[in-house]
Amino acid sequence: MLGLVALVALGALVQPFTWDQAVFALGAERLLAGGRLYVDYWDFKQPGIFWFFALAGRLFGMHEVGVHLLELAWMLALALVLQRTSRPWLGSIAAACAPLGVCGFYYAVAGSWHLLQVEGLVGLPLMLSLAAAERAARGGRREALAWCAAGTAGGAALLFKLALAPVLLAIWAVPAWDRIGREPAGRGRAASSRSPRRSPCSRARARWHWRGGRGSSTRRR
Repeated sequence: MLGLVALVALGALVQPFTWDQAVFALGAERLLAGGRLYVDYWDFKQPGIFWFFALAGRLFGMHEVGVHLLELAWMLALALVLQRTSRPWLGSIAAACAPLGVCGFYYAVAGSWHLLQVEGLVGLPLMLSLAAAERAARGGRREALAWCAAGTAGGAALLFKLALAPVLLAIWAVPAWDRIGREPAGRGRAASSRSPRRSPCSRARARWHWRGGRGSSTRRR
C-alpha cells in the first residue's frame, strides 16, 4: 500500500507553488539565510510550516520538487503509522488499506493550492499523539514515557496550528478517561487478592468467641 501511495503522489512532485506555498518558501529562505521569524520576516502563521519548508530546502533544495519530496516522505510516515496503530481497531485487512484511503485520497484529490498546507501536514503529529496516548492508556511500566511522547507529538502539531488545541484535548481525553476508569477496578482486584481469606472453620470459631465474649460481659453486668 505504501508503494501505491507513492505512485499516486508522483504527479504532485512537479506541482508549482501557489500563493501560500510561495509565502512559506520566502520565510524559509530567510530562515536559512540566518534571519529570525517574526523579526526579519513576518507572517501570522505558526512557525512549524516555515521550519518544514526550511528543512526541505536544506535536504532537497528550495524548489517545488524538493519541498514536495519532503511532503511525500512525511505522508509515507503517516501511512506507516496508520497501518501500525489502526490494526487493533480496524482489523488487519482494513488497517493495511488505511494508508490508501487517507494518504492516497489526499494526493488523488489535492491540487497545487491544497498541497503543502498546514491542515494536511498536521495529520502525522496528531496520529502520533493518538497512538502514544492509546499506548499510555494500557498502563504498564512505559505509561509515563508514552504520555510524554503523546505530549511531544501534540506540541509539534501546535507548532503548525494553535487552533488544534481542542482536537488534542479530545485525543487525550478518551484514553485518559479509559485509563482512569480501569484504575479503581484494578486496585480493587489487587486488594482483594492480597486480603487473607478465612476458612469456614475460622469464621465459625470467630463467631463462637464473639458470642462467648458478649455473653460473659452480659453476665458480669
